Amino acid sequence: MKQSEEFEGNCFAKSKLTLVSLDNKKATFELEAREPRSLTCSDSFLLGTSKYQHYFTIYTKGVHKVTLTNLTDDDVNEVKGSGFRLLGFCQNGLKSLESLYKTARLYLGGFSTKHAHIPKEMEKANLDFIKRYVGLDFESRGDFGKIILNYKKEDIKTGDFLAIVRLDGLD
Repeated sequence: MKQSEEFEGNCFAKSKLTLVSLDNKKATFELEAREPRSLTCSDSFLLGTSKYQHYFTIYTKGVHKVTLTNLTDDDVNEVKGSGFRLLGFCQNGLKSLESLYKTARLYLGGFSTKHAHIPKEMEKANLDFIKRYVGLDFESRGDFGKIILNYKKEDIKTGDFLAIVRLDGLD
C-alpha cells in the first residue's frame, strides 16, 4: 500500500512522503529529504488527519520514519478515503514560537471588566500588523476621540459608514 507525494520544502529542495503501512490503529510513513539549502536548515511539519496531528522536524537529509499511533477507526477511514494531511511550516519551531508571541501581543493586554485600556505597545503592534499585512497606514488625529461629534440627521445619507476602530486585535 505505498502511496507517495513529492514536494519542495523550505530547507530541503526535494522531499518525498510515502505512506508505507496503515494498520488498524497505526500508520507508518517515510519522509525522504534531499538537497538541503544549507548545513543548518530544517523543515517542520504537522502530519495527521482532521482530528489527529503529529508535529515533527527534519534536520538532516536522508530517510526519516514517522509513526502515528492510537488512530481511531474514523482516522483510518479518513486516510483510506482522502489520505493524510501534511502541513509544512514556513519556519522552524523557534521562529514559530516567536511568531506566536507576536500574534499574542495583538490580542493580550487590554482586558478588564469595564472600559478596558489598550496599552500603547499593543496599539503599536496592531498598527504595524495592519500596515504590513493589509497595506493600510493609519494617520494619528491626536485627541480626536475626545471631540463630541454633532451630526444632524439630514447630514447622514444612505450608504454612509461610521467605523469605530479599537486596536485590540479584534475590533
